[in-house]
This record gives sequence, structure tokens and C-alpha cells, in this order.
Amino acid sequence: MAKQVFPYRLRKEMGFTHNEILRWLPILAGDLPTHVEGLRIMLGDESRHVLIVMEDERDRHLNTAWRVPYTPLEIVYHGYTEEERIRFQERFDRTYFKGGG
Repeated sequence: MAKQVFPYRLRKEMGFTHNEILRWLPILAGDLPTHVEGLRIMLGDESRHVLIVMEDERDRHLNTAWRVPYTPLEIVYHGYTEEERIRFQERFDRTYFKGGG
């Protein structure tokens, strides 16, 4: 009997603009079919995919002179087992890692 897999949702705040997220998308996607429509990104096909929905860009104001852009987003996994989801999420996190000093 096949293991039933339910959609899994994850919310994140990314320290990236929309353009930066899209610039790194080919590295994240690898060989997965990729479809971008507005603020929605689908990696995979209808039966098994990751849907990334970006919200409007926002700014964190550190003081009157410094602002840091960020993008809230939701990642929805469809058809992924827990192990597959964890592996993909690790890949996502490595792709969009920003080091600090």
C-alpha cells in the first residue's frame, strides 16, 4: 500500500527581493520543470510539485538610514514524502543562504 502524502505548508521570511529569489531559482530547481506566473512559482508537475507563493516585498528599518528588504513567502509541498520534503527544504535553505559577518 502506498504511503498517503498530504500537502505540507511552510511560511518563511526571506532576506531577498523578488528579483533575487528569481535569480537563484534555476539553481534551486535543477532539472525540475519550472513555471513562474506573477508571484507564484511551481517546481515540478501537477501530481508532484513545490509551490512557492511570494508576498509583496517589505522593508525592515534598522534606523533612519538603513533598510533591509525582505519577502514573506509560503512553500507548499504536494506529493512529497516527509523525507523528500526535508531534502528539498535543505536544498532550498542552502540555495538562499546569506552569510553574515
